[in-house]
Amino acid sequence: MSTRFDRLATADLGAILAEIPGALGFYPTESLVIIGLNIEEDAVGIEPIVRADLDAERLKASAARLLHALQTDTYIALVITRDTTTDMFADMSALGLAPLVTVTAPSVETDEQYTLLSANVPELGRAWAAGRVAPVFAAQSMRQRIARGEVIAVDRNEAFGKFDMNEDIVPPLTLVDLRSRADQLIYNLRATDPGEPRNAIYREYNRGWRSCNDEALLVFSLAACHPGEPTLRDLLMADACANPERYRETLLTVARISHGEARANALCLYALSAEDSDGMLAVDAAYEADPNHSLTRLLQQIRLVKPLHESAFPPAFVPGPESSA
Repeated sequence: MSTRFDRLATADLGAILAEIPGALGFYPTESLVIIGLNIEEDAVGIEPIVRADLDAERLKASAARLLHALQTDTYIALVITRDTTTDMFADMSALGLAPLVTVTAPSVETDEQYTLLSANVPELGRAWAAGRVAPVFAAQSMRQRIARGEVIAVDRNEAFGKFDMNEDIVPPLTLVDLRSRADQLIYNLRATDPGEPRNAIYREYNRGWRSCNDEALLVFSLAACHPGEPTLRDLLMADACANPERYRETLLTVARISHGEARANALCLYALSAEDSDGMLAVDAAYEADPNHSLTRLLQQIRLVKPLHESAFPPAFVPGPESSA
């Protein structure tokens, strides 16, 4: 009987690689991409697809973070680079990784050629020695994006552009007023019931903030994302998960006009209200804003462990009937 890796070897690696742009939301360049796999009896599924910059100084730490978040030991490593000296990546153990195979390609565009760098599973090395990336727009992850009317970003910078800090999106005097009102709200809630501030927060929240207008919602969101206000933040988190359409744009605005922990809070709450890949981008942006942010680290694990799309591959990915010995 064939082994689970024999079964995996019948899958089209080019089709697996074609899932990357749709899963990430952009075409990665100069990246280490880790593709988690779930090998079932009659099909192979993609678990999360994650990436890190090919930054020599930070790559080992980035690889450890990705592996911790991935929560699986069955994965493929892809080195995307136009540098022809890729031998340094053949031994992934130097980065603390043990992928089934490591392959390299200049890009993950349709018909781009990939080549094998190394294989910890010989049968996969023989099956996937070389090939080409399958049509990206036929990939399941891309078809789902198209169905939602979404467009893939050209690169990571374009994909992250929507999260860039930019206080100019709010007129200066309006921004000062909004921040002042948010500070006043925090002060009032703390002063209302010093012994039980949570009770005051819940009373105020249920009395009017859940049904307020857009400007008032922005004030409340600024206050909720303020450092040191976990009760407000958690209230907003619960509501944002239940009513994502109402909060998504407001949280994005808060993220773009905030700094540090407040920005990370807003990005995490936005991530919970967003589509999977867009949410993962927001979590990455939150990590850049505050690498020690506890909610960001939690979401890195929760969102990455969750499959980005249906677990079964499209028909081209499903291995044929198991052969008998």
